[in-house]
Amino acid sequence: KTKMESRRFIMINKVLHNILNNNEFIAIVANGEPSNNPNITRLLQQATLIIACDGACAKLNNLSITPDYVIGDNDSITNNYLAKHSYIYDSDQNTNDLTKAFNFLKDKLKLQLPVIIFNANGYREDHFIANFALLNEFGIRHDKLFMLSDYGIFKYVATSQSIKCKIGQQISIFNLSENNKITSAGLKWELNNLSLNKLFAGTLNQAIQTNINITIQKPIIVYITFDFK
Repeated sequence: KTKMESRRFIMINKVLHNILNNNEFIAIVANGEPSNNPNITRLLQQATLIIACDGACAKLNNLSITPDYVIGDNDSITNNYLAKHSYIYDSDQNTNDLTKAFNFLKDKLKLQLPVIIFNANGYREDHFIANFALLNEFGIRHDKLFMLSDYGIFKYVATSQSIKCKIGQQISIFNLSENNKITSAGLKWELNNLSLNKLFAGTLNQAIQTNINITIQKPIIVYITFDFK
C-alpha cells in the first residue's frame, strides 16, 4: 500500500472504532456503485454477517466475498451467484431492496449488532438521496446504524452524545425534524440551541476537539469524513 492508502486505512479504522466501540457489525450491501477503495473491501470482509440486495451479490462475488443472505424482488439478481443461504424473494413493490434487507434483518434475524450500509451511493443520485432518507426511517427501529462511502460515514444519532474524532476532521449535521434544538461543543462553528430548518444548514463544519458533544431533542444524522485538514 502507498503512504496515502495506509493513512486512509488507519483513518477508516479509527473512525469505525470510535463510533462502533467494538469490531462486530452487520453489513447490508446495496446495489450501488462498488467501492474502489481496497480498504473498504477489507472492512466489508470483516463483517459478522452480510446481507446483499439482489444485484449486489454478483459484485460481492467478484470480490471473492460470499454473502450470508441475498434478498430482493428478483429484478437484478444474476445466475450462478454464490450465497450461504437460499435466495429470499420479496415481491413488495412499495419498498426498495435496501428496505427489504433491513426488514429481514430486524423481523427475521432479530440481530442487534451495529449495521453498516455499503454501496448506497453511485450510479444514480436519486437512489442515493432515497437511501440517505431511509437512514432516518431505519434509525427509529435500530439506532446503531451507519452508511459508509469511500470518503466518510453517516451516523444516525438518536440521543445527545459525545462523538470521538480527530482535530481537523470535517463534520456535517443533518436535521430531519422540525423544532429540534441542537447545541454543539467542539466544532469550529458551534451550534447554540439552533433548529437548523434547512437541510444544508449544519453542513461543512470542522472538529476543533477530539470529542464533539452534541445535545439534541430529536434524532439527527452526522457525517464524518475520513480525511481531515
